[in-house]
Amino acid sequence: MRQTMGRARRRVRENGLSLVLLAVFLALLVAQAIVGSHEFNADRAEHNLPLVALPQYLATGHFVETTAEN
Repeated sequence: MRQTMGRARRRVRENGLSLVLLAVFLALLVAQAIVGSHEFNADRAEHNLPLVALPQYLATGHFVETTAEN
């Protein structure tokens, strides 16, 4: 058990930068999805179109395009 904990700590220490960058990337991707969804729905509301939920927004071209641009 103690040996396993030592291995896990060593792996985290050796890959710390990669883990931090992955966490930042995922946080920014979530933020992009939330902000993009609000922007997309605001545009749809201006044109009297029904709003879409966040999971539906993730399948739209708008999400794919804005994510690829960033």
